[in-house]
Amino acid sequence: MVITLSHEEVLKVCSTCDKYAKQDDNCIESGTPKSLKELHHCKKWDAHFGGACVFRG
Repeated sequence: MVITLSHEEVLKVCSTCDKYAKQDDNCIESGTPKSLKELHHCKKWDAHFGGACVFRG
């Protein structure tokens, strides 16, 4: 089963991550900034929510 996350659920995890740039709403996990709206999967979301997660922002 895949868990579909809301923007609020994504921010709950991302706001505690040092790879998240709040002012730009970007993740820099891969070295290149990527908007959360373009980011569909993250291992940290999976770990936090206990299963495979996707975000379709």
